[in-house]
Amino acid sequence: MSYRLEISAPESEEISIALSLDSPSSPLELELPGEHGGESTAGLTSYITDEKAYDASGNEVAVRREGDTWYVDHAGPLTFSYALHLGDDDAGASSPDSPSGEKSDWAYLPHLDGETAYLPGFAVFVRPRDASGLQPTLELILPEGWRAVTPWEDQPESMEDLLENPVYAGDITLIERESLLVASPSGAPASGVEGLEEYADRASSLLGRAEASLWGLGLPAGRRLLIVMAFGGGTGGEEEDGAIPVSALSGGAPFSGAITLTPSRDANPLSEATLEATAHGVASLLLSRGLLVEEEAEWLRAGGASYLRYLLPYDAGIWGAALFWDRFDRRYEAYLAARSEENGNLTLAGAAASARDSASAAALLESGGAVACAALDAGLRSFSQPYALDFAALLRNLREMGSASEPLTNDRIRSALESLTGRDWSSFFREYIAGSAPIPASAFSALNVTSPSSQPNDQATPEGNTSVSGWVLLAVAIFLVFLIPFLLEPYTMRPRKPGFLERELSKEE
Repeated sequence: MSYRLEISAPESEEISIALSLDSPSSPLELELPGEHGGESTAGLTSYITDEKAYDASGNEVAVRREGDTWYVDHAGPLTFSYALHLGDDDAGASSPDSPSGEKSDWAYLPHLDGETAYLPGFAVFVRPRDASGLQPTLELILPEGWRAVTPWEDQPESMEDLLENPVYAGDITLIERESLLVASPSGAPASGVEGLEEYADRASSLLGRAEASLWGLGLPAGRRLLIVMAFGGGTGGEEEDGAIPVSALSGGAPFSGAITLTPSRDANPLSEATLEATAHGVASLLLSRGLLVEEEAEWLRAGGASYLRYLLPYDAGIWGAALFWDRFDRRYEAYLAARSEENGNLTLAGAAASARDSASAAALLESGGAVACAALDAGLRSFSQPYALDFAALLRNLREMGSASEPLTNDRIRSALESLTGRDWSSFFREYIAGSAPIPASAFSALNVTSPSSQPNDQATPEGNTSVSGWVLLAVAIFLVFLIPFLLEPYTMRPRKPGFLERELSKEE
């Protein structure tokens, strides 16, 4: 099974794709499903035109299309070709609804312009209905001066690898690190190599911290995480999230080995928003690959990634406590606003079921989940144990418990907490998860992250911060160093009088 993808003229906003099968089933059913990972991608098939099929001799074979499925009655080798039209009036402007309820460019949509092509596998490759066991190859034919980057080095490992990752091509800048690749359009003002180099260092630090705290990505040997910085994908400014709308509805992250960010064209890659979006993408990817949950427990995965988007940069030394609290306080305000829109009636356990159709429910799921996770973290850190307890320790424990046959439920999460701490957590789950009581700020105020009131301009790394108590101890130590000689002098020699040294020296003569 092989694909041939050709971009001959980017200005035409059209891509040609051919799928060759040596021994397809007959009749052959090909599809481009209307969803991926539970996230709606309905409407993408409307971009597909000029579908044709040919046998091994080059003779055309009839193709019948019904919605997002194509039927070919033919036995033997077959080539199915089609064109994908990605004009601004299609993928860019008429995109499916994001989880926030807004129309936008995001990771689930293909895009082509004069500089780059962004092609999520699941959105562009028509495939046999049962393609899970097939081994595909991919040939790319690109315009002169273009190059492509993918999470795999030569060919995808499997059909899932092809479908669950993007192909990013064009006149692009590529920054390489041991653990990741960063790709962005060369023409974007924000793509200055120096800024991207520093961004790559910080992204690598975030990834390293996340993997050390949780678990590894589990990529095949020699593979690195791909971060696509699709500058120009967003429309906002410096305070825009810059991130793909990553929702628990999609299982946490759209890809298995890549993160896509869409900051505005002139955004700073080192801005707080971009680094926060990167941390969110890393956390979403890890949690989606590591935690299997029932719908009632989606708050843990969505909220966990949202909470870690603030905690990871702090733990990695990228920003300090004041910035952590500033960004997290906004998340808490978003949680309260979402509760207000839902009139306080929607629970975290029930938010996932409503999030697909309700922007406020989606916001409650992510923001409320983040607040709940912060409260759990604060509670776990308050225990004196022979080993460290925190939110990451809980996630590691839950990862070992969950499985495809038995996903995590709220009862199993509560049981894990009680096993770790020896404390009854039933009231927390009854009131804040299954119930609709608001989580008070006092539930997470005990977090072992320095309060912003003591460090009003804290932007340094946690290791570089010196608390008020630290400064007091330093001042006392300096004072004692100078005071001790004067306190001890009466016990070491008699008070000195004028000419003391001269008289002592004269005695020795």
